[in-house]
Amino acid sequence: MVLTAIFILAGCVPKTNIWGDTKTGAILSYRMTEGKPCSYLITSDVTQAMEINEQKLEVTLKSYQEYTFTPVSSGTDPISMTVTIDTMSLYIKTPMNEMTPGMENVIGKSLEMKLSARGVESEYDDAGIRGELAEHLCR
Repeated sequence: MVLTAIFILAGCVPKTNIWGDTKTGAILSYRMTEGKPCSYLITSDVTQAMEINEQKLEVTLKSYQEYTFTPVSSGTDPISMTVTIDTMSLYIKTPMNEMTPGMENVIGKSLEMKLSARGVESEYDDAGIRGELAEHLCR
């Protein structure tokens, strides 16, 4: 009985994989609804320990970022979207110093971005955000 069920199910299996093949891998694409926001949370907690000339050094980096992606157009490729920085924080600890750069000037700012259905960024307008980030990080 079990063998019969396996043979019946084996006959129902599609001849091609719905997820791609071994050469191209998984076929993934973004399907976003216009005006429906998606939230992304990115956290990182990294400690790098190293030894240089018998002297031990440790560097710690912690970051927390929240973004909201709101598609402006749907059903097109590339997808136009607005990306808003909801919150962002950074903590860096080195043997010489601890830093927590202020990110208040970029929180709440938005940028326009185009993303292909496969996730390739084709263009964006950062509205000066990169300059403000660099200003805070290089203090």
